[in-house]
Amino acid sequence: QGVAFLSLAIFLIFVNNAKVGVGSKAPLETRYQTAITICTAVCLFSGFFNILQMTGLDDFDLPRSTSFTLDLSRPVEWLMTCPVLQLVLVILGGTRIPSYRKFMMPLLCAANLLCGVAAMFSEEGAMQWVWFVFSCIIWMIYTY
Repeated sequence: QGVAFLSLAIFLIFVNNAKVGVGSKAPLETRYQTAITICTAVCLFSGFFNILQMTGLDDFDLPRSTSFTLDLSRPVEWLMTCPVLQLVLVILGGTRIPSYRKFMMPLLCAANLLCGVAAMFSEEGAMQWVWFVFSCIIWMIYTY
């Protein structure tokens, strides 16, 4: 029921408000309205996953030298929300930001988060550091 309600809420928000296609060439007020609409949907989605994190449904025990339990919904939430928030930044930037950034920023953000997830599931040692360094390189690319 919660997933259905969340899906309906996000659908209604976008049907009634968002004009993402207008994007960066729209006036500032329209870009603000689009950004607020997208951020409202992200907030609802994030709230649902935060409720899920309080339960034991998403607990995942990682093999470590010490006992470590991962809330699996946390990285899933990050992968679903952070790239969308990067898109919001590009929309708010307007025509000053090149149009290829609409795709590059969310994709690099998702790649960065996937490196973090891969590091979490790697065994302790050198492989975690390899994922960390690779993630830092990706971060430097998209902050340039």
